[in-house]
Amino acid sequence: MKLNVLKAFYDLLREYGITVNDLVKAMEEENIDVYRELIDRLTIKSKDIVSIIYSLPWRKACILLFIIQAFYIINIPGQYKGYLLDPPREAIVSGNKVKPQGLVYLIKYLNQTI
Repeated sequence: MKLNVLKAFYDLLREYGITVNDLVKAMEEENIDVYRELIDRLTIKSKDIVSIIYSLPWRKACILLFIIQAFYIINIPGQYKGYLLDPPREAIVSGNKVKPQGLVYLIKYLNQTI
């Protein structure tokens, strides 16, 4: 069975007793450069993909960075609580880096729901 990554994201936040605002605030307080962090996680860094990243609203970039890190980079099986994540890991990452087309796919996916 498949589970929408956004549903997994909200479930994980709920499980830890935090909100999206708490997550974003923590990233802000830690002075995390979410744009640079996203760029650093790419397999290939082209001008086009960097431009796409910098065009994201900061809050959305925070959420995207968290989802990529928690559900795709460190989550090798690509599952959450026994469910396969949708979009699947292999569509987003190669090894432990984000494919540019995977990033664009995930941005479009999240734009429909966030």
